[in-house]
Amino acid sequence: MENKILREIKIIRSNPNSVSPTHVNDLLVTHDGKEFFLQFLEIEPPALLDKEELAKLESVQAIVKVKLVISPEFLEAMIKALSETFEKYKLNKKEI
Repeated sequence: MENKILREIKIIRSNPNSVSPTHVNDLLVTHDGKEFFLQFLEIEPPALLDKEELAKLESVQAIVKVKLVISPEFLEAMIKALSETFEKYKLNKKEI
């Protein structure tokens, strides 16, 4: 039997200035059975349109801003962290 040494290793997170925030308002999630693929997109609203132009509008542009490939285990941890943080947000906000 193989001897395994288990110990905690500290993770030092950094947030470099070269990584700028990106606004997203759409999400596509797919998987291949091994990994999940998350694509965060920004839907660009059309310029101000009058009623006639709006009636003719058939589509709007959605541009992929970020693509992530993650394991099922990390996705589960991410969902838990998002849920917990969102619950705290709702308690403080009282209204969404």
